[in-house]
Amino acid sequence: NNYKRPGRKLAPESVSLRFENYINNTSNWKKYNAFWRPDIWWNSVDGMKLGLHLDGSYMNFMHKLYGTVWLNTRLLSNLKYRAYEGEDWWSNASMIDYTLRYETPLKMISKKINWGFETRNMDGFAKHSLYTSYNFKGNDNFKIEFTTLYRKSNVSKAYLFYPVEWSSYSNGERDTKRNSYLQLQLNHPYHYKIGTGVIKLTVRTPFTYTYSYVQAELNNKKSWKKLDISTRAFARLGMGNDIPNESALFLQGANPEEMMENKFTRSQGIIPLEFGGFSSYNFSNLHAGGGLNLRGYTGYYALEENANGKYINYKGQSGASLSAEIEFDRLFKFRPNIIRDYIHLDTYLFGDAGCISRGILDDDDITILTPLNEWSKLRADAGMGAALTFKKIGALEKINPFTVRLDFPFFISTPPFAKPDQFDFRWVIGVSRAF
Repeated sequence: NNYKRPGRKLAPESVSLRFENYINNTSNWKKYNAFWRPDIWWNSVDGMKLGLHLDGSYMNFMHKLYGTVWLNTRLLSNLKYRAYEGEDWWSNASMIDYTLRYETPLKMISKKINWGFETRNMDGFAKHSLYTSYNFKGNDNFKIEFTTLYRKSNVSKAYLFYPVEWSSYSNGERDTKRNSYLQLQLNHPYHYKIGTGVIKLTVRTPFTYTYSYVQAELNNKKSWKKLDISTRAFARLGMGNDIPNESALFLQGANPEEMMENKFTRSQGIIPLEFGGFSSYNFSNLHAGGGLNLRGYTGYYALEENANGKYINYKGQSGASLSAEIEFDRLFKFRPNIIRDYIHLDTYLFGDAGCISRGILDDDDITILTPLNEWSKLRADAGMGAALTFKKIGALEKINPFTVRLDFPFFISTPPFAKPDQFDFRWVIGVSRAF
């Protein structure tokens, strides 16, 4: 920066701290620019969360800081969680939640190399990560990270849409072990004449559990006449039988670990708990994009039986899938000038197909995953959907676009025994899109 004070490492003149007005302003090269704002949220367990958010950077390049701290007031919370499974909620739940992220380049080595860390404790979930990344030409990025994640105690599963689908706890009567791993990821964006895409390659090796995997994901978007076509190809090859539930591959969509990265799916509240859950004869309505992304099988255990035994197929060690969406909203000219800069409605036809590695069905606990070197039958779904994206609110330019998605998987290839109709009315709701 442009200031130096004798005896001080940081001169007050070198920092600008302002209230966040969500308007994009030209960066001031003479100062470190930081912004603060209140942050208010709510879930059924903590009630109202009153927080203060701070973020800043120098020229949006160095010393990027992002942090929030919340007070869990318990106001308007669901009272039944104050005594959860015989445990005292007040003595086990945290009154203070936080998240903190920092990143900066290693200028003395190369401006293309960044390092950073992330630490958070929110909604009973803790994650701590240290990472470094390298930016190639053409926006390619290679990242190495060491991460450990866990839930704080047994009562903390009260936040979850799938409470039994979590294995890693740090204390309490379900004290197990933390989910710690080393992960390598390469992102390769590309573009061609009529479209764009990104290839993501991921390798994970564990420190606590034995579950490791190699994963590839290809997302592609292109236009043809007045149609926008999006495709997603996904494959994971997993190894090891000691698999944490939160990191397993799920048939329907994102696993619980991925759901922790979205404030709407991290905790039940804004989206009701009744939208989640699993059943051996029915479906649920909350879909989080990710995994194999067969949205028509949301909330279904996908059981199979043959002469050799019974199997679960809703989660597994490995799997592969292909999904496609064909947007047709540009065929219609309904785009009123008064709203087209603020909201956008995508309507599309979709189809998903994939298979997953089987697990042996445990009649005493269906969530136990004992993987087999066998593949399930190929499953598929198809239907129609709509995604409403809020691009901005008034003159507030820095608010990230937000999408609410409603899908109707009218067709599934393998329905439950209790509901044998392949064609039926089904619906799922989600926030954001998988591709």
